[in-house]
This record gives sequence, structure tokens and C-alpha cells, in this order.
Amino acid sequence: MSSFSEIPKFHEYFSGEEKMSREQNEFYKYLEKELFRQNYIDVQGQISYLVVFVYKILAKKGEVGYEGVYDELMNIAEAYHHETIFFRLCKIWAADCLLANNEFEAFLEQTEPDTPIGREKLISNLRLNIQMICGLPANGIDLFKMVSGNVSKPTKKY
Repeated sequence: MSSFSEIPKFHEYFSGEEKMSREQNEFYKYLEKELFRQNYIDVQGQISYLVVFVYKILAKKGEVGYEGVYDELMNIAEAYHHETIFFRLCKIWAADCLLANNEFEAFLEQTEPDTPIGREKLISNLRLNIQMICGLPANGIDLFKMVSGNVSKPTKKY
């Protein structure tokens, strides 16, 4: 069991071990050891620690290939599904592995938009290009996101 009663705060936009204090690094080393054992301990919203770990998963691409990286990313994403931002980021990174393996239909399935409201224009643009290359009809939600879909007071109700 952990000797950490409270997880040291760690909010970094570009996370890295070099940006951690001694206390943060001690916690990260403990977390990393547990994650390698697939023991997914609660990070209490401190997802920057998880992002640092994901960098290590991505660095293993040469050893395990895109399929292996995809599997590890999906495992950690599912384990931390309650950390919504991390969950979505991890699934996007995993979907990039599908693209790298030319698994276009699997990418489209995994990145299917839930709602026309949102700021995912970049993903919708990519999805529309893939749909066009694959000779598939354009997804209506992706089209809508490209021309509108901004969250505002009136649209937030819906």
C-alpha cells in the first residue's frame, strides 16, 4: 500500500519527470511501478502523472509496434475512464495508432462523434478526409462540426 496519504499536485501542460519536485517524483516512481503491474491506483485528478506514463508507452512503439501501443493505451484509458480528459486524450492517441496501421474503418468507428456540439473540428476534418479516401459517405455530425457546432449559451441547452 502507498505511503502517500495525499497525492502531490502536478498540473503541467507539457508534463515530464524533469518538471517534478522531489515529492512529485517520489509519487510518480511509485505510480509508475504500480501501473507497470497493471494496478491502476487513483490519481485524484492529477492526470499529468498519467500523461508522463503514457509518454513511456508511446516510446515503446519500436518494441511492441503500433498494435501493442494501441492495446496499452486502451487499457490505461479504460482503467482511468473516470478521469474524463485523460480518457478522451488516451483514446485519441490510441486511434492514431490505428491510422498508423492503415486501419481506417476502425479509426472511424473509435472516433465516432457523440454529439454535434463541441470543439473537435480537427478530428472531424481528419475523419471526413478518411471517409472521402475510403469512398464512404460523409458523416453528418462531422460536417456540422466543420461549419458550426460551437458551444454557446443557446446551443448548450441542447
